[in-house]
Amino acid sequence: MTLFVLFLLNILLFVTDTNALYVDEGEPYDDGPLLDTIRRVELRRNETGIPIYTTVFYPDYTDDTVGLYFYLGGWGSTLPGDSYAETLTDVASHGFVVAAAWSLFSNGSSADPQTFLNLLDWLQDNLDQYVTSRIDWGAVGYGCHSAGCGQILPLTDLRPDIPQSLVFLEPFWLRFTEPSDLKIPAFMYGTELSDYSCSIPGFDYYRWYDQWTCSRFLHRIADVGHCAVLDQVWWEACRLVGACNVGTGENLARHRQYVQGVTAAMLMGTVQGQTARMLPYLTAASHIPENLIDLKADFSCEGKKL
Repeated sequence: MTLFVLFLLNILLFVTDTNALYVDEGEPYDDGPLLDTIRRVELRRNETGIPIYTTVFYPDYTDDTVGLYFYLGGWGSTLPGDSYAETLTDVASHGFVVAAAWSLFSNGSSADPQTFLNLLDWLQDNLDQYVTSRIDWGAVGYGCHSAGCGQILPLTDLRPDIPQSLVFLEPFWLRFTEPSDLKIPAFMYGTELSDYSCSIPGFDYYRWYDQWTCSRFLHRIADVGHCAVLDQVWWEACRLVGACNVGTGENLARHRQYVQGVTAAMLMGTVQGQTARMLPYLTAASHIPENLIDLKADFSCEGKKL
């Protein structure tokens, strides 16, 4: 009987271990341990029935479950997911499936938060047919760039129980005029060269920080502009169009490494549960490998915290 009980315990421990959430114990501003395993798949509406065309970056890793990072890009998510491939690949390397939706070929549905919720439902029901990663659907973070944040915020208002944290990269939305009562950890990022260019004072990342309840973090970075988070070819397109002040292009690789790192720090701290270890990477200038102009943090609030 004793041997039989031990046998059952071993089976239970095996099941528990294989369903444990992957936790990256390394440094967020470095490439993640799973970088060499990252794969990419394009999910097209006409081929899969997915509500919105989505690019997925995922670790080809099955030992543990991994979290999900749902991302919407600029111009109201009309920029393709692969225009952020460098940073999103690195975020995935920390133990996340990254789903970057883009609405250019999605029949104008990009402004509807219910459509994005339908997309998340579709991913939960179908994504395992296209990726090898096993997702823990209780371990989810959201992120966005520019006007894509004007879609992430209504989506979050619709179902605030889904994301464990939010990453707002130079967010913009004219309708964000009243304080939010969402108690979800949120990070706001802005760049020096975007002011009066592709970031409007009064509606920029400072406004988002001021409107947020808790927890909230803000970084303002020197010498780069609104398009610095994009891959190089897309940054060049942004420079040629001339809509945004992009600067000289120096240190872009360093900056993109910072962006993936600060995103990873938020996700590793919230989704992976490494709260205390990740806080210095968000709140201490000595731990942040970029040229900071401003740094703010407020996590002394009631409710959901980092």
